[in-house]
Amino acid sequence: MYGPPNGPERIPQLTTQETNYMAPKPWQDATVERITVETPETKTFRLALPEPIDFVCGQYVNIRFEFPDKGRVQRAYSIDSSPTDREFVDLTIRRIEDGTISRHMCDEIEVGATVETRGPFGKFTWTPDDGGPLTLIGAGSGVVPLMCIIRYCNDMGISDIPITLLFSSKSWEYIIHRDELTEYESKMPNLEVIHTLTREPDCDKVPYHRRIDQEMIAAHLPADPLCYLCGPPQMCEGAVSDLEALGVDPGRIFVEKYD
Repeated sequence: MYGPPNGPERIPQLTTQETNYMAPKPWQDATVERITVETPETKTFRLALPEPIDFVCGQYVNIRFEFPDKGRVQRAYSIDSSPTDREFVDLTIRRIEDGTISRHMCDEIEVGATVETRGPFGKFTWTPDDGGPLTLIGAGSGVVPLMCIIRYCNDMGISDIPITLLFSSKSWEYIIHRDELTEYESKMPNLEVIHTLTREPDCDKVPYHRRIDQEMIAAHLPADPLCYLCGPPQMCEGAVSDLEALGVDPGRIFVEKYD
């Protein structure tokens, strides 16, 4: 479960079109069309929408349920799928033991179920007009809005914007979208994916075995990068400090923290 995004610490100037995406949206009953097991604790749910939506990379939707003992509970989840697909949204949800919505989604929801959905929302956004080169830094389920950017660039054939993803996971088994990232890297000449594992020191499939730090970022940082960070607050705050220490313009650093 992500919980409601805290919002970006540095918000890029939105165009008029992007600002329209923040207008109030009606709820609609989406249908679970597909469920993909990503890791032992994470699933991706494809929600088919009765009314297609326009969104940009990095935005999120709200979902809600009524529970007999808790009443109506609502949570926000970043959109994992590409904006090129308007008829559905993919939500990748990590099961949290005390998370009402995440446990319900991961333990109870099956294909064909109805999920109340509303959106899109959010200002943690990227469009091709924003340019690059892109430095994407994520930890755990924080990869979700960053994956949306990668998918969109692949769908649109955007190859002139360099993209570097620095992605921290617990272990090889817990890398969300691991195989997809490998596939995208093989067919996108402008994409580099760097994994680091924090709890599997003997895994020889990745170059790093520690939390993301300044040395790691510096080794893969292009000149004048446009940086998008998403994950736990501690990771985001540390990465912001590291990027600024490396001389990155604070106005080119955008952050979405997941609780």
